[in-house]
Amino acid sequence: MLTTVYTLSREAVGAAIGALAAVPAVSATWPTANVTIYVPFQVDVDSEVVQVFLFNGAAVSGNFDIGVYNFSGTKLGALGATAQAGVGVVQAVTVANIALTADSTYYLALWFSNTTATTFRVLSGNLGHLRALGVLQETNAAGLPTNFTPVAVAQDYLPCFGVTFKTVM
Repeated sequence: MLTTVYTLSREAVGAAIGALAAVPAVSATWPTANVTIYVPFQVDVDSEVVQVFLFNGAAVSGNFDIGVYNFSGTKLGALGATAQAGVGVVQAVTVANIALTADSTYYLALWFSNTTATTFRVLSGNLGHLRALGVLQETNAAGLPTNFTPVAVAQDYLPCFGVTFKTVM
């Protein structure tokens, strides 16, 4: 069975943000070049990520990378730097399987090389909400690092991106 987890789903911060969001998802430029945004999520069953996706905004530009990190900050797998393509569409890409263990917390990671690219995003209405939900960020010009050293998120910007996975029996 294929399942999707993205930043606004109940497995991530979606349930809490849904009650708090002041603005619906709209297209907006990436807040800072070479910044990665990390969004915590959980899985209920052993799974394997088979695809990553991003909801592109009104302009596409530069490269992005999407990955998955364990709670300790080790990258379990990632797409690799990829050109953003397709205005106003979901850009989905197949990746080598990334194993996830039931009842564990992970981080979805999204990195962009510039600030002219756009994604669909929501505003929580208060930066403190994102911080309280565990959203983090990190600056790294080389893309997604092998091990992260994030800090508290610095902007009220929650991009719409995620992973599709299959359950492992």
